[in-house]
Amino acid sequence: LLDVLCAAVHAATDGGGGDGDEDDDTTVRLSLQALTALTTNDQLRFDECDGAALLLAIASGVGGGGRRRRRVCSARCHDAAYFLLHSLLRQRASVVLCAVPLLCASLRALLDAIGALRSGDGDGGAVDVTDGRRQDVGDDEQLGCARNVRRLFEEVAEKKRALLRHGAYFLADAVAALRRPNLGAAARTEVTAGVHSILAMVGDVEKQEAYAGLDMAGRRLLKGVIATYEESFKYKG
Repeated sequence: LLDVLCAAVHAATDGGGGDGDEDDDTTVRLSLQALTALTTNDQLRFDECDGAALLLAIASGVGGGGRRRRRVCSARCHDAAYFLLHSLLRQRASVVLCAVPLLCASLRALLDAIGALRSGDGDGGAVDVTDGRRQDVGDDEQLGCARNVRRLFEEVAEKKRALLRHGAYFLADAVAALRRPNLGAAARTEVTAGVHSILAMVGDVEKQEAYAGLDMAGRRLLKGVIATYEESFKYKG
């Protein structure tokens, strides 16, 4: 069943847009929700290959398939991907930590999608799909998705021993998301709070690695986030 649901996600996202966008988004959302139900069933066992397949489904469902990137995922689809990844980090951490590059890719896809969830980004603006009808996605939906990503970063930070050496990648991906022009102020605050959680996990080595992979604008942004972290979050939590 897991293989069938993952295949359904990939098939829907590989379709590449067109008149079937709404149906594809619904397929992805329902498949991700069904996968979440499986992962939260304590009677089922998952191995390393299952963990990789689940993470690939998240990245594909939010970010798009192999042939071309989907125009945008809906806020509901983003929520479904969040709940699946959150359940994996909380209840199936062992299989997720065997595929850390795919974990990074999943988080990156969720981060990238936040900016596209706001109207005016991409081809024709962001949309949500409700009962077969398209509607503009506003700041509230984007804020909710950003808040979910913050919670995922908090879960990542709880696994410092396993994920510390990957901290530079999490920081670089978050900086890229913060540079998105369509990221609303409230959503930006939530993502920044998530970055603060990662900063609490990493040390100077990981920060320097992140700096090394960024351009000047990215370095300035990261420096500013670190400054706000040291002024407030570091002491208040």
